[in-house]
Amino acid sequence: MSEEDKKEEKLEFTAEGEAFGYISLDQARVRAIEHAWDNRDFYGSTYSQGDLVWEVVRQEESEDYYDIRLSYRPASGFVGKPGIEQFTVDKTGPITLRQILSHPKPSTRTKTINDTCWSGFSRINWSHRRRLGRSGSILKLLRQRISY
Repeated sequence: MSEEDKKEEKLEFTAEGEAFGYISLDQARVRAIEHAWDNRDFYGSTYSQGDLVWEVVRQEESEDYYDIRLSYRPASGFVGKPGIEQFTVDKTGPITLRQILSHPKPSTRTKTINDTCWSGFSRINWSHRRRLGRSGSILKLLRQRISY
């Protein structure tokens, strides 16, 4: 074995007990989020211009790499299932893989339920207004509507 090979096998450690020249899982997680923030064009025109929120949903460590999975979604007004993307970060620091596993899926059910409720309430209010008169309460109105 040559002297050069012996140098490569010898690892130096920091005061925290980590191998010198390698990044920690925490650093890999931060690096993945920073990379996602700095390269939002990767998400396409739908999500690249607005503010996004990322959250670590899974992280694993292998011998040479960290596997980080982030969820991402629009920062405000989003109801639905966030998208998931995967980062593979080499323990020496560079990101070697980035891929979108799923895109955010806005919920249409919430909007439909809200629209239906308000639409139904509006119909009840106007169609039964004459029957109840001014003294009628909303509780009476709803009881009558339920009994139909």
